[in-house]
Order: sequence, then C-alpha cells, then structure tokens
Amino acid sequence: MDATLLSARGETLAKYQRFREISRGLNRQLVESLDGETIHEAGRRLGILRRNVLVFDSEETMSVLMDYAIHHVRRDGLNAVERRLAASPPPPESEEMKLLRAIRDVRYGLFQVKQVFRGLGLKLRDVLRDETGLLTDVGFSQSAGRGFIFASHVYSPENFWVTTGTALPVLRDFAEQLFRQIERRFGDTPDDFRRISREQQTELATLVIRTCLEEGVMQRVAYGEPRVDTAHCLGPMTAPPPKPASEPVRVGRNDPCPCGSGRKYKNCCRRKG
Repeated sequence: MDATLLSARGETLAKYQRFREISRGLNRQLVESLDGETIHEAGRRLGILRRNVLVFDSEETMSVLMDYAIHHVRRDGLNAVERRLAASPPPPESEEMKLLRAIRDVRYGLFQVKQVFRGLGLKLRDVLRDETGLLTDVGFSQSAGRGFIFASHVYSPENFWVTTGTALPVLRDFAEQLFRQIERRFGDTPDDFRRISREQQTELATLVIRTCLEEGVMQRVAYGEPRVDTAHCLGPMTAPPPKPASEPVRVGRNDPCPCGSGRKYKNCCRRKG
C-alpha cells in the first residue's frame, strides 16, 4: 500500500468526494442516453429479460443492469461512455474529461479485501490480475471485512480506485465453480487477464454478473457487523438459508428511479424499459 497516499488521507478523501460528486451527474447523463433496445439487450444477456419484460429481484438489480448497459452494450463499436466522448466531450482539461477518460478505461474483476482503513477505504487485491490498490470508499470501509471477495467495475481517476456501481458479493457456495469457469474461458495466469481484450472483458462481466444473479446474492446476503479477523469468512456478508423465490420488485410511477438518476421512475427507466 502507498504510505504516501495514506498519509495524505484528507487530500485523498477530498479528491474522492469531488470525483463522486461529478460522477453522479455523469452517470445520470449516461443512463439517460441509453435507449430501450440497449437496456433490453443488457437484460437479455444477464438473464433478467423474460418474455420481453425486465424482472428485477431487488432494486439493486436495476443498478447492476444499468451499469452493465453503460459499459458493455455497444452500438457501432462504442459503449455509452465512448459515445459521450465522441459526440459531446467536456473541455479537454476539465475534471469531467479526466473522469470520463478514467471511466472509459474501467476494469472488471474480482477483488479481495486485504486490509481495511476505516473512514477511507480498502486495500484490495485484484484476484485475476494479481495487482493491489486502494479502493477509496468511505461506506465500504465501514462494512467490508478482510477476506471478503466481490465483483465490480473499478476505475482510477487518481492513484486510487473507485467503483462504478453495485458490487456483487462472491459467496463461498459458488465461488469455486465460478473460478473454474473463468479459468477455462480466459486462462489461469495474471498476464492472461492483464492482456484481456475489450470483448473478453464484456464476456467476463457477463459471466460473473449472470452467475451472481442466478445464485440469488441480492436476496441471500445479510449485512452485519464486520468480521475483520475471521480466517475462513469471505467478509461481513453472510448467507442465510435460501429464501423462497421473491416477487419482482414493484416500483411506483412516482417513486425515485432505482437506477440512481434522481428522476421519478415514470420519467426515467419506466419509459425506456
């Protein structure tokens, strides 16, 4: 871990909070740029489009869908971030441009918590690429425990990582099977994943997200007190006995849209989906 970065804790947090503030606006714009066809294509790949209807087991599933659609559904070879950069780029030296370029170069992977810095973030190991970095996330630092493995997009606006959306816990009961599938498809060395192509990264994200959703992690995960020193635990998230299949989440027309755009559902994803 970069000791200099940790010693500049206040500066790091200030940068993180500023980037988060800008990213909320950018994410809203990227979500609004998605058309219904793009969202349905993402839903079909992730297994949540059923008989041409998007079915969400939880509100967080919609956030996962939108995050995937932004980064992995392409039109004329471009995803939503690349289209934004091509059609209406921010000023070259602006913070918005710096952030968009970082988000364009996002990586998808499986990350294991190696150390927790309360009120700042987590030291993570990218399991597939065998690389470490500091994930700056105040909320996550209060709930994640050492050993916890999760799947997410991360990007680097500075010399730290930030997630783009909902992180999916990789639970013990399906982790081994998931890793075997990844190894068969993409290789078993860090260099295999450092060289991964854009198309392969989309295939990796599709495999991992679909597996996690099929395993019902959104319903089976309970959030409790962090268990930092439990040697054989994946983290503060524990899996109770499987629950009966839940009804799809119903979002009212005038409720806030679960995608996080800040708009009412009827004026956002309901219109698109």
